[in-house]
Amino acid sequence: MRPAIGFGDPLDVLKDPHLTTQQKREILCSWASDASAVQDEPRLRWLLGTPEPVRLDEIRAAIARLDQLGDLDGADVPRA
Repeated sequence: MRPAIGFGDPLDVLKDPHLTTQQKREILCSWASDASAVQDEPRLRWLLGTPEPVRLDEIRAAIARLDQLGDLDGADVPRA
């Protein structure tokens, strides 16, 4: 799997045209994982390779958006 290097926001993952739907899901789920939790800040996640922590609710929203797209590989994500 491609590391999360270069992604500053969960929506950046969704917009990446080089990732399959499954790869996007793997990155977002890794980001949402408790293993990526910021100590003493349970609402923040910091995935190795990302420039700074992001809010867990933003990651969950990106996963929900990906779920709405279904299982189509390479589908373009509509812009917000």
